[in-house]
Amino acid sequence: MKKWKIGCIVVLVVVGLLIWASSLVVVRAPRGGVIHIQTPGGPVPIKLVAFDSEWIRLEFGYQQPDYSRALSSGRRGDFEVAGFAYSPLRIELNFPRSNATLKVEEVIDDEGKKRLEGYWTQTEENAAVKKLQATQLHSMTRGNWFDEASEYESDEPEGTVDGRWSVEFEESGEKALLEIYQWTSMSGKTQVTIEAEFLSYHTTNRFYAGRVDGNRVRLASFENGIPVLIHAELLSDGTLKGDLWIGDWEHLSWTATKKPESKEP
Repeated sequence: MKKWKIGCIVVLVVVGLLIWASSLVVVRAPRGGVIHIQTPGGPVPIKLVAFDSEWIRLEFGYQQPDYSRALSSGRRGDFEVAGFAYSPLRIELNFPRSNATLKVEEVIDDEGKKRLEGYWTQTEENAAVKKLQATQLHSMTRGNWFDEASEYESDEPEGTVDGRWSVEFEESGEKALLEIYQWTSMSGKTQVTIEAEFLSYHTTNRFYAGRVDGNRVRLASFENGIPVLIHAELLSDGTLKGDLWIGDWEHLSWTATKKPESKEP
């Protein structure tokens, strides 16, 4: 009888300790969303995922997360977390390489709906602060983040933009290289989601993501913490005519011609 009582007491103590320990463990799901940094050319969509004050990840425009190109926090990462609160969500990120700051916070509108609001700023020596608004347009999904912007129509591509393009800026005549990766699914349907590399002296941003709607091409990047947007139109003669916006301080028009495919194996 005594052994039975002792056993019951031990079980109760163990259960009590487990309940007490579990109460100390707070399991928090990742928070965030897709915010659009508003530029004169349109929104640059960025996916913000916050796990805690030390682990935050930024992605831009991809249909599927590409962690090799995502921006991450940390001492050796792409940005530093200067401020963090889980609920209501409040985040402040500093980008030392570009001397920029991204701030977002959770607000509740008159209808009781939650959204993220904030802004992106950059301060340069002997220059004014550059400020761009950031708003959340939809929650975290695996779809293409350009889909949620109302001004974008979803049309099947009218022609292929896949390949290497020789870009020439209209005013300066300077050259750049644009390489677009567009693919076709196993069902034979051309994908509207695309990725690209853009090599230019005007911006350090190299990797882009976006979509094709009809004869229109839209690409965006947040590499190096700088919002950059590319809009282009595929003309009937096979050339691309486009615009490049770097934040709100630089806007360049350009024309691109398709480079012949290399015959090298």
